[in-house]
Amino acid sequence: MQILLLTDTHGTFISHETTEWRLEEYPIDLILIAGDFSYFDQQYERLMELVKSSGVPFFFTSGNHESVEFCKNVELLYGGVYLDGAYIRYRELCLAGLCGHDIFYPNRANNIVDFQNLQIDMRGTRFSILLSHEPPRPWLFQGRDCGSLLVRETIEHHGFDLVVTGHLHTKTPRIETMEQGTKVINPGTRGAVIELDTTSGEFEILSPM
Repeated sequence: MQILLLTDTHGTFISHETTEWRLEEYPIDLILIAGDFSYFDQQYERLMELVKSSGVPFFFTSGNHESVEFCKNVELLYGGVYLDGAYIRYRELCLAGLCGHDIFYPNRANNIVDFQNLQIDMRGTRFSILLSHEPPRPWLFQGRDCGSLLVRETIEHHGFDLVVTGHLHTKTPRIETMEQGTKVINPGTRGAVIELDTTSGEFEILSPM
């Protein structure tokens, strides 16, 4: 399965160009967006039009640039699935999402705790992926641990196989492995294509090389 991972595009020209190129060059099966695909609810239309016109199913969560109401409207307009404190079963996957921390979302901490207490039914699925705009702690950025303890506790509680994150901008993909073995990938502001083996849980970054 080939998956296009996007985060922190913020409506930039280069993010749109690289997204368009990857959709043309790779047989993408799924698109996952880990938030901040807009610039404070603006400059998102071109990206969403590219994603919608590709015909590829896509799932997304909000970052610290998107309000919940805005994301629900994007879901209606472009046909994606907005995941915030929720999960969905898609083919052999269990997909879940947590929004980013921002003034848009004063009850975010309570929402994450509620999600921790949610009984997730993973029967019939081979692999689980969490979209979380904030990375789990520890996540070092410019010499500081900028990860979220709540996100880490959520991952540990539900035992997700892979976490797609963003928020802390990198140009190229960054991969970390948590103590219990969960892989965490920040695809970078230009995104990344991965080939995922849902049986073994192994994945390979195809682009950027």
